[in-house]
Amino acid sequence: MKILMLGWELPPHYAGGMGTVCYSLSKHLAESGADIDFILPFEADYSEVTFMRVNPKYSKRLVRKPLTYRHLQQIQATVYGKVKFEDQYVESGMTINYDMIQSQYLKKVKDAVTNKEFDVVHAHDWLTLRAGMLAKQMTGIPLIIHIHATEFDRSGADDKTYGNPTIHDIEYEGMMMADRIVAVSQWTKDLIVRRYDIPSDKIDVIHNSIDLYSPYLVESTNKDIYRYIVKMKEQGYKLIFNVGRHSIQKGLIGLLEAAKLALDIDPKLLFLFIGGGDMHEELISKSAELGISGNVIFTGFKNGSYLRQAFINADLFIMPSVSEPFGTTVLEAVGFGTPVIVSKQSGVAEIINGAIKLDFWDTVQMADAIVSVVKNPSLSETMVQSSYIDFNKQSWDLAAHKTKITYQNAMGAFV
Repeated sequence: MKILMLGWELPPHYAGGMGTVCYSLSKHLAESGADIDFILPFEADYSEVTFMRVNPKYSKRLVRKPLTYRHLQQIQATVYGKVKFEDQYVESGMTINYDMIQSQYLKKVKDAVTNKEFDVVHAHDWLTLRAGMLAKQMTGIPLIIHIHATEFDRSGADDKTYGNPTIHDIEYEGMMMADRIVAVSQWTKDLIVRRYDIPSDKIDVIHNSIDLYSPYLVESTNKDIYRYIVKMKEQGYKLIFNVGRHSIQKGLIGLLEAAKLALDIDPKLLFLFIGGGDMHEELISKSAELGISGNVIFTGFKNGSYLRQAFINADLFIMPSVSEPFGTTVLEAVGFGTPVIVSKQSGVAEIINGAIKLDFWDTVQMADAIVSVVKNPSLSETMVQSSYIDFNKQSWDLAAHKTKITYQNAMGAFV
């Protein structure tokens, strides 16, 4: 089966969970016999990715150095607004905006389908949907859209709003035109049906998994990454860890408020936040405002060995998202033997029964749960053991198998 895969990020050049999912799913699809061309909108070295053809495409006329996903995040945040990058990334006086990148990306996808035949096109999230629709229109092959998050999730939209209207319209048009939709959880499928009016029988739920020993979670050779934290733990402190984008979607203001309540009960707690985003500075200010900045550590964006060591050192991982389609970081935590607290408003809550589950807005319950887990080793151990049973039920082989069934069902509609 020949697959045209359209994505916006891929390890080792990535900034979020979608990139790791694309990497692992593609790898296991390839191992099952799929022939994959993966097209990206920026240039980078993917010579180590040997299980598929990676085509990072972007015009060298526009950049002096490779444009990375972290730069594209700025464009995603503004959509049609012009974004000026640092001088070393942009020719003098030139600006790059979303339309410019999309036009380049569409051209490369057009070239791909003109020069090669594919059985299906598989597009990941809103940034690739226009290219996916173009490929379907040009070739008539089935279009599968993989929804990792919707604009409702990203913007923290309530029942009366839907975030950026341009992104919402792209998502709606893409999902209407798609032959099949993959949702990463039942939570996401229900949201798509409710907020986009898409027929339920058009959507397949395929949960994510995690490869703990993939290149993007390589074991660290630097044992001093968290030397300060290790020293504090030797003095009896417990480490509570969160990783993810610092945005309204992730519910981190609530976590800081819960941290304040928990620290009032037990001052020997450390809270580690790994990640960056539009709320990063606000979160730092909030911790100071609450008077807990001495117990809160912000590292900025990190990946690879930094994440692995954080999971290993943590006494508790917490994901308090306002709306989380899945939450792969929870699987990482469980895989490394860390107890987890997750919001009920998350897809991963569907499959990890050993987690403590609570509403993202209930900061009092969140604080109580934090203190209970770190002060009660038997509770922590029970949570880890129960969660690990559920963790072992997930695999990328299973996800790849279900994805191939989705492909076959989409292709069957054309027979």
